[in-house]
Amino acid sequence: MGSIAAEVIDRLRSGGVGRGGQVAVAITADGSAGMTAGDGLQWSFDDRQSGPVVAAVEEEIRPRWVVWSSESARLLVNAGVRVATCWDVASVHRLLVGGWRADPARVWAQVHGLKGGDDLPRSQPVDLFHQVDHQAATPAVRADGYLDPDWAEGCWADSPDRLVRWAGLALEVARRQGELLAGAAADAGPDAGPVAGADAGPGSRRRAATARSESAAELLCAELAADGLPMDRTTVEALIAASIGPRARTEAESVEHRAVRDAEVLQHAPAGMAFDLRS
Repeated sequence: MGSIAAEVIDRLRSGGVGRGGQVAVAITADGSAGMTAGDGLQWSFDDRQSGPVVAAVEEEIRPRWVVWSSESARLLVNAGVRVATCWDVASVHRLLVGGWRADPARVWAQVHGLKGGDDLPRSQPVDLFHQVDHQAATPAVRADGYLDPDWAEGCWADSPDRLVRWAGLALEVARRQGELLAGAAADAGPDAGPVAGADAGPGSRRRAATARSESAAELLCAELAADGLPMDRTTVEALIAASIGPRARTEAESVEHRAVRDAEVLQHAPAGMAFDLRS
């Protein structure tokens, strides 16, 4: 274990982060990353450090990794890192609200009780009168409480400090989502669905478990996209053969098998009718 990874693990443990504790990570396409577990527990890593550090934290602590969406899970897989559990902010948003749209600006607005849809701030088009300065010290959260649209659309990846801040925002959203699932917040905002604001109890525990399961499904999909579906060919062929018979060894056998299957289907058609939709 490298010295950087060892330092991160020691600080996480001293900060009370154990197995299943939330640690947020934001990772870019080139492999740079920001990580945070709360105030004072935050780091940024270049593309050579991020994979080994995340892998070491996963092995030693096994936290629940908070990510904005399955894209982060995919980038972790591409970096050679496999994690066991996560909290997928976009996936949990769909559980809370319904629908499919779960971009960061929309999710942020929902958990903070702000109006969504057409009320979300939009980036101005780049023209003679409006130029985007990605190096400017633009705050991630505007004075009106909304996410800055330039941040939401990707400038969070422009510097190590922004990466850390973006991970921290994901962590804040995840914690608010947890409160909504537990029924701790009475007002989930104008876009809230039936889950939000419900009373605590067995139902809230089931909803929290569902959120974790939905997040795990996104993680699994990211891994399957990289690895494919593991399959034992012999077993699968045996299952198919048990249902439709053994694989034909010659073209003549294939024609014969098809004729048998056709006859079994056509016996259910009116007498005298014979047709083939395949031709």
